[in-house]
Amino acid sequence: LAYAALALAALASAPLAWGSFAPAPEAAALRLPRLAAFGFGAAVLGHMFAQVGVWPMATWTMLGWTAATVRFLAGAIGWPCLQRALTFPSLMANTVTVVVWYLGIVPGVLLMAPEGVRRRFREHMVLSAFLFIVHGVNLPFCLADWYLQPMQLELFDLWAGVAYGLAYLTFYLGVLDPLGAHLYFVLTPRKWWGGLFYAGLTGSMVALWAGLNAWAARLASAGA
Repeated sequence: LAYAALALAALASAPLAWGSFAPAPEAAALRLPRLAAFGFGAAVLGHMFAQVGVWPMATWTMLGWTAATVRFLAGAIGWPCLQRALTFPSLMANTVTVVVWYLGIVPGVLLMAPEGVRRRFREHMVLSAFLFIVHGVNLPFCLADWYLQPMQLELFDLWAGVAYGLAYLTFYLGVLDPLGAHLYFVLTPRKWWGGLFYAGLTGSMVALWAGLNAWAARLASAGA
């Protein structure tokens, strides 16, 4: 029910949201840094493909990394519409990744799993350079671009973030869950608290959207 309510709300609000859409402002001086950032993001993806294949692209983490990487490319080559469309989804996705990883998954495993599991988790997950990049460096990587060119987020940006989350949830429930690939147990539709998690995640998106707008306003005031 929560999923259906969110989907209907997103569909109903689409015309109003698109009415507030505006391409990202031009910033010619940032094209070269953005191209370099795209190169770094693409190199991380290339390393992943070479080492483990394409299956991690089914995860929220790597899709968020890819969204940030493509956003850098769009800014570097002058595709302001795509750059704007990916602005809040990439910020939201990578924020969720860091919060869930460091405040949920890592403490949960280290506190509750058997010692052998904890040791392997520390060695192969927590201390992995690649996983640290996509679960830790990803947030400043994504925020740096917005900090260098802060913009007031509109209703469209919030809508795009919700649509991004719903698209992944649809993929997860429609493809991964039936296959038994339960990557994120909190997304289960079979528990009563699943709807509460969906609602909480949506509320967190609104809070992040409002927080970024407040930050952009402060930066604008400081630079005035």
